Amino acid sequence: MRITRQTALFLILIGAVLRLRGCAIFGGSMAATPFGAGDSEEVAMKKLELVAESMKEASQSWDLSWWFLGAGVALLFRSLFWQKANQARHGLKSLERRHAKSRRRR
Repeated sequence: MRITRQTALFLILIGAVLRLRGCAIFGGSMAATPFGAGDSEEVAMKKLELVAESMKEASQSWDLSWWFLGAGVALLFRSLFWQKANQARHGLKSLERRHAKSRRRR
């Protein structure tokens, strides 16, 4: 299976979207549950539980984003490395062909 740069960039994009999703979940939960000085202890505990749940979900999204970002970057470097290696190999083969032609002429 041939891995292209587009595949690597797609994985990086998915990782970035997951990272932004995690930030949106965390930021949204903090904005939706404002803590007031007049909150009772029971209300404050409920709000803390909601924030803790959203932090857990955001953390899972961030962890997953690292996998996608890492895989995308690794595949991108791999494709660039193979491109350079193939260019070098192709250059070596053409040089060998020219050398063989010059030997036949002599």
